[in-house]
Amino acid sequence: DKLLRGIEEDVGVEEAPTNTDQMLRHIHLEELKRICGRHHSPILDTEGRKKLVERFCNLYEAGSKLCPPEERLPTDFAPFDSYILIASHLLLQLWYETNEAHHLYKTMMILERGLATSPANFHLKIMLVRAYLEAGLIGAADQAYTLLDVKQIQLDSLGYLHVPLLAAMGDLSGAASNLDQAVKFFMANYKHSGDRLTFAYKYGSFVKIQEFVEFRERLESSIHFATSTVDKMLLELSWSENYKSLTGTLAALRVQPHEDSI
Repeated sequence: DKLLRGIEEDVGVEEAPTNTDQMLRHIHLEELKRICGRHHSPILDTEGRKKLVERFCNLYEAGSKLCPPEERLPTDFAPFDSYILIASHLLLQLWYETNEAHHLYKTMMILERGLATSPANFHLKIMLVRAYLEAGLIGAADQAYTLLDVKQIQLDSLGYLHVPLLAAMGDLSGAASNLDQAVKFFMANYKHSGDRLTFAYKYGSFVKIQEFVEFRERLESSIHFATSTVDKMLLELSWSENYKSLTGTLAALRVQPHEDSI
């Protein structure tokens, strides 16, 4: 507490930051407070968090005047975006605790507002996917996920947040497409890992060999790989129209419980 009070006095933000540096210091202070539990009960009750959300939204608007969109490239993150991110975390927290839908709707609104001025900010997109999934808006969540333009290893590090929920929430065609993309990525990397090791030996890049081996092991033991493989099989079985097509699909899947690791 003494450390946080000292930092707060040093930052000196009571109304709104007067320059970008002060704003960034204030953002870091609020992030530190959140990590230390100062945004949670019993330190901060429901009403206190609502007021804090309003303050962050007001600070976001004040920050947009300090650093207007015209002065930034479309690929730049706005320095005041973190106010929206912290506010969205607080609103989702309020949604979990109170089950009041307006907190969820406000989360979507402020995140969409943030993306309008910072279209490259992937943090906002990830939070938007989460908010839409919480509301059961699978189409909007899939659209926000598409904005992330997930590729390669991101299919593992980010895909698990969205892909496993598609079929469960009724988007079977979207689930089929995303699961197929994920499984193909894992299988292709498994096949290509041998080539990477061969080239590393051939050109004497022995330091890279350990990296390639660890990367292959990471993908092989990926939970998302395991769940995507099983979900893809179950989805293929669900397309069966009769018993004959079901048995044919099951035979084509070549399920071997005594050999498969999943």
